[in-house]
Amino acid sequence: MSKKGRPLDRIEEALVRAHRETPEVDLGEDWRRRLMAELKRQPRPGAPEKAASIPTMDWGGPILKFAGAAALAAVMVALYAWLAVPDLEGDFARMALGDPMDLLSLRLLGAVGGGVLL
Repeated sequence: MSKKGRPLDRIEEALVRAHRETPEVDLGEDWRRRLMAELKRQPRPGAPEKAASIPTMDWGGPILKFAGAAALAAVMVALYAWLAVPDLEGDFARMALGDPMDLLSLRLLGAVGGGVLL
């Protein structure tokens, strides 16, 4: 059997001919730009897989809203404590600098001995 007569050679020639005869399709610059952006987003072969397979969420908005509300609440509690309890700094200093077991004592919290919390 001759070399030109093999079915594989005929298929190869047909594919080469079809490739040469296919007209070039102009898809436009926008298509090329989108294709390149998509290719850049794809992970590179051999690169370690990282966050590409992990779904991500945008927590920026909720975190900022919660942080603002928490800061406002902290300021309000601090202002209330400063105005309502006259010797708050002294009580805190006694608790922080005294015996560590006193922090667990109900006496310092005003629950024993007729004291009032506010």
